[in-house]
Amino acid sequence: MAQESHSRRYFIPLVVLSMLLVTGASRVAGAAGLVPAIDCSFCDDGNACTTDYCNASTGECRHAPLVCDDANRCTLDSCDPATGCVPTPLPAGTACDDGKECTAGDACDASARCAGTDEPSGLPCDDRNACTAADACNGAGACLGVPQLPGSPCDDGLACTTGDACAQDPAGVIACRATPTTCDDDGDLCTENLCDPATGECVTRPVNCDDGSECTVDSCTSTTGCQHRSRAGEHCEDGNACTLNEYLYCDMGRLYCVRSGQKKVCDDRNSCTYDTCYPDVGCAAIPLPRDCNDGDACTTGDICGNTGTCSGVRVTCDDGNAGTIDRCDPATGLCRNILACDGEDGGGSLMGAPTISFKSLLGKGSGTAQWTTRCETALVGFNVVTIDGDGVRTQLNSTTIPCESCLAGGRQEYTSPVPKHKSGRNIFVEVLHIGGRIETLGPAVRE
Repeated sequence: MAQESHSRRYFIPLVVLSMLLVTGASRVAGAAGLVPAIDCSFCDDGNACTTDYCNASTGECRHAPLVCDDANRCTLDSCDPATGCVPTPLPAGTACDDGKECTAGDACDASARCAGTDEPSGLPCDDRNACTAADACNGAGACLGVPQLPGSPCDDGLACTTGDACAQDPAGVIACRATPTTCDDDGDLCTENLCDPATGECVTRPVNCDDGSECTVDSCTSTTGCQHRSRAGEHCEDGNACTLNEYLYCDMGRLYCVRSGQKKVCDDRNSCTYDTCYPDVGCAAIPLPRDCNDGDACTTGDICGNTGTCSGVRVTCDDGNAGTIDRCDPATGLCRNILACDGEDGGGSLMGAPTISFKSLLGKGSGTAQWTTRCETALVGFNVVTIDGDGVRTQLNSTTIPCESCLAGGRQEYTSPVPKHKSGRNIFVEVLHIGGRIETLGPAVRE
């Protein structure tokens, strides 16, 4: 007879329903599957050979094969998709087993019944009762034995019992009874002490703390026993590189990775790219061909290139004069044409050697150092120093003497008092250039 198919509806609390509507089909963290459906559709597949039901964990219909077994050894069980289970009788005479100890030639008859011929009375047999003796067939297909007296020794066949002896139950049946073996308790809640049925010896084995739920981390401590820590709320990855702060949600013993609603913000702060996010790779910057500003006032026609960088054409400041250094000021975009000077990056050399006099405001024995620059470009300032015969340098001014023009290319005259000295032979002027280059000029010439 075909089994009746059923479909079921599962109702989910409103707060869970809200989560599921937001998360959609989020991937399970650490387990396959999707977030359960809100409602199951009708599950009847029209096949009488399946048992139809709704899987509450996935919200999907399941169709389990119908098991057809009438427990009759003389029928062949099959299933018809239209009608369900069909028991077909085996041909009469087919060998079978009627389960009786004292029958022989068991075979199926025309009524699909397994039956055998009774063995003669007195034929030895085994009634499988350790508390009977002289077991023999009774001529009616049964194996009977002579009951032993209560207290008679016996063997129940179990390794984990002791004191096996025959006993009479309230119904008057004599059977083998024994006391289960007791194993000492070690006081550890994470172990159990049991008798091994194979050997009869006491053994200690770990307690199984697995509660069968994906939602917990199962552990054990010797004093408190099994512990089950919930994983709900832990961070997880839903496989989408554009979502943030996903967390684990538990439903009916299964974990699901739920989205928090936060999305990754992709912004490379580059006006030459369009920033977006792809679920499989995350943030991506797509170059945009458009006007831009590279932040350099000395370029024109700035435009975004194929690599997503902004660049323009350099401003030309050449005035056609070989005696000037032509530069564009990156802050203002204005050209500057500075008189060229001798030496590296425009020089800054002096007009001749520095001089030294024997008069200054510092008193008797002191003097005044004097020097004149040819052309000042890319300068920082000056120091007046002494350098003795061993090359030891001593700075005479406490702070660097600032230049007057520094970048403009002008010519300037400088003086600086010098403490007591002898003829100025070991007095020099250091010219400090932008970039760290130092010119040491001298020794000073006596005026």
